Amino acid sequence: MRKEVIRALGELGGGGVFQTLRECLEDPDAQIRSAALRALGTVASEAAKRIILDKIADKAFKDVDLKKKGIL
Repeated sequence: MRKEVIRALGELGGGGVFQTLRECLEDPDAQIRSAALRALGTVASEAAKRIILDKIADKAFKDVDLKKKGIL
């Protein structure tokens, strides 16, 4: 159910969804993090792009193994 809410937030877009989606990127559940990332991609705004790039540039992200990042 949480993934569906996140998906809906991505479809709604707008400035009000960014904080929630940013928080979802920190969720311990990899499926929730992936859903938040996809939702930010759906919004396709400069603000969403900045959130994704900031997350990737974060040292904590760089230190996580590829499996936890969802790459493997």
